[in-house]
Amino acid sequence: MTKLVYIGGYGHSGSTLLEYLMTANPEVIACGEIVNARRDWQKTRKCSCGQSAESCPVWGPLFDKSIKADRRNHTGLVLTLLQQLADRYAIIVDSSKTAWTHAVAPFKLRRKLDQNFLLVHILRDPRAVCWSIIKRSKRVGQRRNAILLSVAGASGWTVANLACELFGWFYPAQYHRIRYENLVCSCPDVLESLFRKIPSKKSLCFNHMATNQNRHQLFGNRLRSQKLSLENISEDAAWRTKMPSPHRRLARVFSWGLCNRYGYF
Repeated sequence: MTKLVYIGGYGHSGSTLLEYLMTANPEVIACGEIVNARRDWQKTRKCSCGQSAESCPVWGPLFDKSIKADRRNHTGLVLTLLQQLADRYAIIVDSSKTAWTHAVAPFKLRRKLDQNFLLVHILRDPRAVCWSIIKRSKRVGQRRNAILLSVAGASGWTVANLACELFGWFYPAQYHRIRYENLVCSCPDVLESLFRKIPSKKSLCFNHMATNQNRHQLFGNRLRSQKLSLENISEDAAWRTKMPSPHRRLARVFSWGLCNRYGYF
């Protein structure tokens, strides 16, 4: 049976990169943040395969009124996609993460899928996450207070990672943690370790970089629509020199417990 790999953790932590890299194996299909694809107006959005959602071979059928697809909730949409793609791929990736209202999503999906579910916990230094949020706010023209963004980002980071930790405590065999800092430094090793965690009759290994044939991400950062090679993957560590000290301290204060646990000093 096709298995679901659910990427948990907080946004701006490298989930789109991880999902992109996983599709280097042709048995994997990336569906991006499935939780955001639940409304009819999304059919005009461009998929990472290059087509609109309505024309996409993965998303298009879900907008057909003659097909009964439960798109009212996240779990129903995931189950519909699993049924639709079951004969074509060994793994479907959902990068909806576990921030705030999605914190219990892994528990709901695991209840439905049992052993055909794996939570991959993507983790990144909260100061880097907060700086990424601040930069994005400036890029899209939102004049928001950077201090408030630091506090909100660090709080959300804590909630999202605690949700993953709780799931791992209950279901350790279906939990796998990946640090963003390790992912960007040693992609093949990290991916090989992840694939070993997923029992499958099909060959799961890190081959060559992905094409857009098995990437159908409606949501995610700009990386989902770019062409990527291993040579141009590197850590975004701009926060270390560009993030103001007060913002770094705030991010550290509001996430200090898990920072110590994960070694982000």
